[in-house]
Amino acid sequence: MAVLPHNTSNAVLTLALLGLIGGCDPPSPDSPPKRPAAAPEAWTHTSKAGYSITLPGSWRPLEGKEKLDNGADLLVKNDDRLLMVIPVQVPDEIADAMPTLETFKRVSLAQLERDVEGFERVSEENIELDGAPAITLSAHGTINALPSHYILTYTQRAGWRYQIVAWSHASRAQELAKELDGLLMTWEFSATSAGQEAGQEPSGD
Repeated sequence: MAVLPHNTSNAVLTLALLGLIGGCDPPSPDSPPKRPAAAPEAWTHTSKAGYSITLPGSWRPLEGKEKLDNGADLLVKNDDRLLMVIPVQVPDEIADAMPTLETFKRVSLAQLERDVEGFERVSEENIELDGAPAITLSAHGTINALPSHYILTYTQRAGWRYQIVAWSHASRAQELAKELDGLLMTWEFSATSAGQEAGQEPSGD
């Protein structure tokens, strides 16, 4: 988990997306429908950064070469859709003067606008995650020559900032939005300290 000054742009986010979506191709309209399989069990990621989120079993942790050191303490994939949570701990000496969520969002977006071709915001909404204020926005852009859809969510609590990033091919935008709405409903803050162990997660297949 990254421990960074509050005004540091998160360039690692762009690098992570560039690396991860290289093998993500849009669904072919000619592909035969897959036979539904038994749904894997849902599982909960309990973070040392003071939050937990419950995911359907179809969302699996990335392993091996797919796993990047990008500051994310949750990095999962469901078919061609990606989800990551990047927590940033605010140093004690600046915690009392921590800038607003709007500033946090603006700094993060500035990096994406520089690095993602045709990055364009589509919508923005103020929401709550487990009672804490949050900002969520959707955007389009092109990365690795793929038309891409992003949903970016920002929140903060108890000396931590959280950037939640969901990505899909542009053709799956509505599906991604529906999935993410369900995932964020399971988000909970906790008093978990850095000395406690994280919860059990499924192994990669």
